[in-house]
Amino acid sequence: FTVLVTDDNTGVDAESDTIEVNEVPDGSAEFVETRITEQRGDIIEIPVSITGGTSTAGVKIGSESAGFLLNGTVTDGSDSDDDQVTLRINTVTYNVSVADSDDSFDVAYNGTEELELPSNVLAASNYDLRVVDGDVTPENADNPGDVSTGSLVVEERSTDAFRTHVAPENLFTNLDVNDDDEVNEQDILDGIEEDTITQRGDVVAGDVLIHQVVASGLDGFINPETANTGANVTDQFFDNVEVNPDSETAEIILTVEQEAQNANQDADPVTLDRGNTKVI
Repeated sequence: FTVLVTDDNTGVDAESDTIEVNEVPDGSAEFVETRITEQRGDIIEIPVSITGGTSTAGVKIGSESAGFLLNGTVTDGSDSDDDQVTLRINTVTYNVSVADSDDSFDVAYNGTEELELPSNVLAASNYDLRVVDGDVTPENADNPGDVSTGSLVVEERSTDAFRTHVAPENLFTNLDVNDDDEVNEQDILDGIEEDTITQRGDVVAGDVLIHQVVASGLDGFINPETANTGANVTDQFFDNVEVNPDSETAEIILTVEQEAQNANQDADPVTLDRGNTKVI
């Protein structure tokens, strides 16, 4: 159509160019990956593509029969131009967040009326994924119509290697080996490269003993709220990892015990805590 404008004082008409109005395209939502695999104890990332005339999608993860059910609505924020929302689910705490702060996730129904979320780490199993355009409710979550489906595969975690290194005593209070004002695993690697940290199986009293653990399924324990490494990883570690060797309920136990010197001597355990241990 065109728009005609007339000046009341002069009577002069002005006509606009042709204006074309198109229908808003139908909204569409689908999983970017139809099969997502993660280890129990880690943080699961589920990317959802949202395009067309909608910015929201209803997501259903799991089922009552699987013992884990989470329903909610994801919203692609106004400042996000990627047409995608990535959900992050902690398999330890069941905290749900989004990768982009402009996006959001609102729990519409998590099954707690008929089903409580698991009280321990999410079990290794296959879980159904379903997504539908628009908001989700308990009613349409089980019969969403035009829906994209997928599968979440949660595998058993593993501990693959445990290595010990030794460093001088002063490094315990200053682990920033490369002086970049941030303590991370790169400091350990730089210390090994510079020979200030050496791989050994024995340590002199007063020196620093560094345990290098190569394992999957730890992210959810160390970073319970988000998938990002926080500034106080040591506290998060001791809040979620058991150091009592007699625990019958802990998912992960880390203990250090002295080797017995002879057949008549009991081995002395070393209690790890925030005062004598740092986690990076």
